[in-house]
Amino acid sequence: MTNDPAITETVSFLSYPVDPRFADEWIAKNAGTQERIYGIFALDGQLAGQLGVHLAAQSTAVELGYWVGSSFKGQGFASSALQLVVQELREIYPALSVFAECRPDNAASLKVLAKSGFVPTGESGKRQSRIRLEPKF
Repeated sequence: MTNDPAITETVSFLSYPVDPRFADEWIAKNAGTQERIYGIFALDGQLAGQLGVHLAAQSTAVELGYWVGSSFKGQGFASSALQLVVQELREIYPALSVFAECRPDNAASLKVLAKSGFVPTGESGKRQSRIRLEPKF
């Protein structure tokens, strides 16, 4: 599912074509870190995408990142997953700030983030050509 130009164009650490060994190497590299990657599943159990929760060491902020497979786009999977994870993070870690980054020209992702309660902060993201968004609730 990741080996799709529509995904690799928007996920900063992927390049097309994705080598099957990449997943194993990426998982091994992040084992034991503050990275958590969760599957986003359709009602029939199919993997629809993923949502990453990224906490930097010694940080008070957590970044959320996500992607949804091309055949699952526009069905509310990403916005539902984002809303649930933000709610859980707020309940478990109330002092933690939550944010996401997005390219300003990625209208679909900006729509997902807005639907999930995120608003632009007016700040640039840490990645080139990205803006920072935070949940307004």
